[in-house]
Amino acid sequence: MEGKMMGVDKVKRFYILSLVVLAGFSAYPLINGVRMAFLSAANGALEPWQYTRYIVPYAAICVALLFFAALEPAFRKMKRLSFPVGIGLACGVFFAVERYFETMQIHTTEMIPVDPVALAPDAGDPATTIDIWQAALCMSSPDLQVQPMSYVMQDSYFYVIEGSGYKAHYYMISLILITMVCGLVYGAAKMARDGDLSQRKPLFMRAVSTAALTSLCLFANATAFFRQMDPIQTPLASFLTALFFVVLGAAAGVYAGSYLLGKDRRAGIGIPVILAFCATSLMYAGEAAMMQGNLYRFGTSWFFTGLPGISPAPVDFLVVILSGGFAWLALSAARKHGAVVRRH
Repeated sequence: MEGKMMGVDKVKRFYILSLVVLAGFSAYPLINGVRMAFLSAANGALEPWQYTRYIVPYAAICVALLFFAALEPAFRKMKRLSFPVGIGLACGVFFAVERYFETMQIHTTEMIPVDPVALAPDAGDPATTIDIWQAALCMSSPDLQVQPMSYVMQDSYFYVIEGSGYKAHYYMISLILITMVCGLVYGAAKMARDGDLSQRKPLFMRAVSTAALTSLCLFANATAFFRQMDPIQTPLASFLTALFFVVLGAAAGVYAGSYLLGKDRRAGIGIPVILAFCATSLMYAGEAAMMQGNLYRFGTSWFFTGLPGISPAPVDFLVVILSGGFAWLALSAARKHGAVVRRH
């Protein structure tokens, strides 16, 4: 009885700790999200300086993660359906909260209309408010210069973007992050509940891959990888953008492979590597949707030029291959180390 009580206390401590840790990491986007929601409700629209770009879509992601972590014990009662139901509801919460933030508007009364191509004052009739997603401060793409309306305020440009295809890659990354973090929380809670220490390695692999991708996402959102509004990107911007694509695919592959350590190499490595290829390829598709069928260019030679009839260049195919290659290396090392441990 005493051992059972200690086990219950351990689970409770993990439950509280997981909520505290997630709340701590979520503090910035959540606090600013609540602030923006209050100002929007009170005034009908936000002023440009009241808009905090870093909370979109991170506020919605954080709400979804806290929702899953808070209700994880309830989901657990559903047995085999616990994780599918939990992750499905968490994604539903994400889209509901994200939709709410997307409906917020920004006042343009103190913003100067400019010509999207020349970035010079425009005599056109500006709208009084614009969609918050259209305040594209973190997007640096030459394709934005063909949009119908732009504004400037204190050297920051806001682009009124036609269509919503550019949101695709934001949604994709958001869903990947939600799935990875929720899977990590779910697995750690199960290990704490069952006391099965054999899951330490898979959980470590999930934690490292999740941390790597999350860190790059935050860095990208804060810096846009120092991209510029030119057809050809600088070497630094090119390297960081390519690194993000590689890490995205590799992280997805390693994360998936952590669930297949007990399988043979064909399934335990082959399937994750294919998933890595798919994740990176989908990210390229999302970028193409965001940029109206184009991609960022890293140079001017044939290696960086799109192939006939398609947008990807040879360098883009190399990036996809590297994402799977790094996933293969990481999983091979993990499985080799596991074999050594089992012999001892």
